[in-house]
Amino acid sequence: MKSKKRKLFKRIISYFILTIFFVISAVVIILWGLGYRWDYHRGTLSKTGILSIEVNQDNFNLFIDGRRYFSDSHQIIVKNLLPGDYTVKVEKENFHPWIKTLTIEPQKITREESIFLFPQKPRIETLDSKLVDYRIAKEGLSLITLDKTRRLLKQIKLFGQQPTKIIESEAIEDFYPNKDGTKVVIRQGAPFSKLLLFNFENPEETNELPLEIDKIGKLEWSQDDNKNLFLISEGNLYRIDTSNRPLTLDLILPSVNDFTIAAKRIFYWTKENNRFVLKQSNLEGESEEKILDVAQDTPSQIIPSPDNAKVLLNRNNNLYLLENKNLKKIAEGVKGVKWSSQSREFLYHTDCEINLGKFIDNQFSQKLVNRFSQKIDYLDWFPYPGYLILGSENKIKVIEKDGQNLLELSSYSRKPEISIKRNFIESQIIVLFLKGAKDGFILQKMILDNPYRKMSFYRPGKIPFSKDLLF
Repeated sequence: MKSKKRKLFKRIISYFILTIFFVISAVVIILWGLGYRWDYHRGTLSKTGILSIEVNQDNFNLFIDGRRYFSDSHQIIVKNLLPGDYTVKVEKENFHPWIKTLTIEPQKITREESIFLFPQKPRIETLDSKLVDYRIAKEGLSLITLDKTRRLLKQIKLFGQQPTKIIESEAIEDFYPNKDGTKVVIRQGAPFSKLLLFNFENPEETNELPLEIDKIGKLEWSQDDNKNLFLISEGNLYRIDTSNRPLTLDLILPSVNDFTIAAKRIFYWTKENNRFVLKQSNLEGESEEKILDVAQDTPSQIIPSPDNAKVLLNRNNNLYLLENKNLKKIAEGVKGVKWSSQSREFLYHTDCEINLGKFIDNQFSQKLVNRFSQKIDYLDWFPYPGYLILGSENKIKVIEKDGQNLLELSSYSRKPEISIKRNFIESQIIVLFLKGAKDGFILQKMILDNPYRKMSFYRPGKIPFSKDLLF
């Protein structure tokens, strides 16, 4: 009898223990599946977070506080990371490493999905030599160079193997290519003193603009087509349709001191009662609108956003934002301004500082990106999300928009106007710059391969997960 009771008792105890073990195991499995992990540092059970990384290269190593993960694609997702700060590094052989401190939050995904790995030794090719200047066409697929004799203009295609086209003239003081670089206006110096229109598709054809050169002020091609040329002569704004023969002047707006064209709008200063008034109109000079209530003693540089929704003015290196027909001062000592293509942000720099202005729900804010001990010669958006490119101390450098990961790519000798264009077909980013030489400058291009170009989409492919950290 006692033996039966003892067996029954043991059986009950066993069932009880197994039940408790089952319940505990089920709870642990459920919590594990929900992303909970034991935090040994805090001594508590914590919800975990996820880190999502996307890089412009594949076959890279990811280090999280020294722990290594490998991705054979351009993406990797690491799950079940305890909340806190982590030192994250992305490495690939022959590339500069990317390093940043990232914060993981519970039940959230921390994303760094625009990482660009720059080569330690970028590929550099010479495009032209013995030149004094160059211009890049607005579309960015070709450029025009001027040789040191100031007699030869060359049209050079940035991509592909198309032959170089040449135009010969005399005493070229300046030149103005149109949007796609097929046409160019040449300003000749003494003793010719003419404005000539050339077409690279027919270099033998020469057309003289029907204006006296000493009466011509600013000249600008339309950004919306390849044929319309706008210029100021004797205080009036004219348009020349370069597809017509003979070339004729069409009066667009009278009494114009300065102008800028953006997205089928003309922004211009006109004089009224001995003061300057800022207006805008369409390309026909119609639908005029006064956009600044208070007249100014002197005109300022007009810097409209690409979508024309916002306008900046630079007056004596003081930057102003035009809001509700009034001016709001943003900064002093400004040397350069660059809008982003989406018109939501703009960069501006002083001698030694880079700043970022942005609009969120039409509310303006600004912040310091970085401060340097050297003078900044040039600043622009790098054609990859979150990166900037600058020229300083005759060095081409890149930096992230948050001021981290400053890298030096190459050196240049003059003209710190670095032209950056992306070819989506060949998936390359091109940086142009001049290097000094005894018999003129050498124009070079730096080629940055970008096999996984960052756009609004990526090419299809499976995202590699870190198998040892799956839920």
